[in-house]
Amino acid sequence: MRPWTPRLYFTMINIWHVYCEPCIKEIPQLNELTKKYAGVNFLSMTFNNSDQIEKIVAKNHPLFHQIPDAINFISKTGISYTPTSILIDKSGV
Repeated sequence: MRPWTPRLYFTMINIWHVYCEPCIKEIPQLNELTKKYAGVNFLSMTFNNSDQIEKIVAKNHPLFHQIPDAINFISKTGISYTPTSILIDKSGV
């Protein structure tokens, strides 16, 4: 896993849920994007806690950081469907 570097040009936040089959199926694609785009921070947030995501993470080996229990952040975005990805530029837009 690449170290977190907030000064890179873009950050992609992927929001997922353990019971969302498309969310889990896209992990290999997100891993490929992580390898391809070194100038992008990849970050994953989920409603679930660490115990709930443990098996999925162990099985799928995501190359991007996982933030469990992110329900407060996710609820403030108004996002209600998973998977959802958000691309944020260096200025925060």
